[in-house]
Amino acid sequence: MGMSRLGQNMERLMDGGLAPTTPVAVIRNGSRPEQRSLLATAATIERRCRVEDIASPAVVVVGSVASLHDVLGSLR
Repeated sequence: MGMSRLGQNMERLMDGGLAPTTPVAVIRNGSRPEQRSLLATAATIERRCRVEDIASPAVVVVGSVASLHDVLGSLR
């Protein structure tokens, strides 16, 4: 799982040219009743996950598709 290295991974992506404002979604316990998700930016996602206590198991989605977070969440 990438959650233990989320900050490092975002830093490396940004060092490689990813804009700090790129949307990032983290989905914990996907498809389960206790699913939680969070939308932030590449620059803020690690801190937001710590504040919201989002940890593994989780999937990280980076890029414009992450901005569909609210739209896709309403399809349940």
